[in-house]
Amino acid sequence: MKLLITCPKFFGYELLIKKEAERLGYKTTFLDDRLGLNFFEQALIRKNIFTREIKLKLYRNVKKRLSDEIFDYWLCINPEGFDIKIIKYISSKVNYKKIVYCWDSLANKPNQISIINLFDKRYSFDILDCKKHNLIHLPLYYSKNYYYRDNKIKNKKIYTIGSVHSDRIKIIN
Repeated sequence: MKLLITCPKFFGYELLIKKEAERLGYKTTFLDDRLGLNFFEQALIRKNIFTREIKLKLYRNVKKRLSDEIFDYWLCINPEGFDIKIIKYISSKVNYKKIVYCWDSLANKPNQISIINLFDKRYSFDILDCKKHNLIHLPLYYSKNYYYRDNKIKNKKIYTIGSVHSDRIKIIN
């Protein structure tokens, strides 16, 4: 079975997901949802700013990359770089199921709200998003590649909450 995996490149998680899908027997193709964009264009997408030029550039890049491809399944993870036109184009290349997984809250990615209903199966790690948008809850995944345990540390008094959000101090307090 052929599986298309699309998502932003993020600390190598896309490679771990691709590797696991291949271990399960899928023939996989990975496509970065910011394919061919420069740093500035990627930053604009991250802030939910889509110019006509960025949309057109992404559409052309995706169409060129997938022109001769047909897939059985599509796993679309955190589709922040794709608009409806790109989603519909990629969907035309998929024979069976189209699956979306949101690893970020939809409140942070309002552009995703308009496209998630174009998928057959819709998942999110965010329980509130699941209730509000009728998604299936699927907790975030874990990789042993990032596991570290030092049994010598006895009194753990420092912990961290990592986030790119500016309100993290308010949340901790």
